[in-house]
Amino acid sequence: MFDRIGDPLNCVLKAKEDSTAGKPRKWELKIPAKDHVGAMNGIMDFIREAVGEGGGYPRGPFAVRAVGHRIVHGLDLSDPVLLDAAALAKIREAAVLAPLHNPPGLQGIHAAQQVFPGVPQVAVFDTAFHQTMPPHAYMYGLPYDLYEKHRIRRYGFHGTSHKYLVEQAAAMLGKPVSETNVITCHLGNGSSVAAVRGGRCVDTSMGMTPLEGLLMGTRCGDLDPAVVLHIQKELGLSVKVRRVAVGRGPSRAAQRNPCQAPPRPDPI
Repeated sequence: MFDRIGDPLNCVLKAKEDSTAGKPRKWELKIPAKDHVGAMNGIMDFIREAVGEGGGYPRGPFAVRAVGHRIVHGLDLSDPVLLDAAALAKIREAAVLAPLHNPPGLQGIHAAQQVFPGVPQVAVFDTAFHQTMPPHAYMYGLPYDLYEKHRIRRYGFHGTSHKYLVEQAAAMLGKPVSETNVITCHLGNGSSVAAVRGGRCVDTSMGMTPLEGLLMGTRCGDLDPAVVLHIQKELGLSVKVRRVAVGRGPSRAAQRNPCQAPPRPDPI
């Protein structure tokens, strides 16, 4: 994982290798990556040293045969896609609903295309697993034309994680995935839960964006919309400040909330 890309003095690559033979190996290296291309090259240098020609692994010459990208929002896409012009257009189209995630994801894709020319690239979408939700689970109680014209609906996120949890639960229970009914919990700085019937998602806690649902490290979770309007009126906040208060990081007041995670610097 790269943290603080664009801040060469503090950009850090964190990596971990799980091992059944002993303690897992961990790395934390400062790499002065000015942009995503620099980060991608830094990752390649690290991999070559750690698990390629210089890592002592009996794998022969190191080569990248494919690149996978986790993309937060894929609109109505329900499966991984090979990245071509149409797929990139869909990711750009979805950026209006995921402005903090899809644009950096596109930067990562373009960087990988430069570093690995000709190598197949695949996108996996956080929203894909939740595309099986029935209309009563994903529709909001709003005028229907807002859904038709502006795609305002619940999409759900962390889908790759929830899908993996369902598969692991099925294996542990000795059942086919198609006969597995579970509630899955993705718990971290960002958190969500999903209801799964017959291996398919039927409901989830996140909505049109990852702000909805559970209380999280830097997201307030479910909130009466009148609260936002009231805060704007009482404090005279702009739309930008209002967005930060609801979904980016704790304000000074929120730092005193024991349910909030400590603030992190804004990404460069």
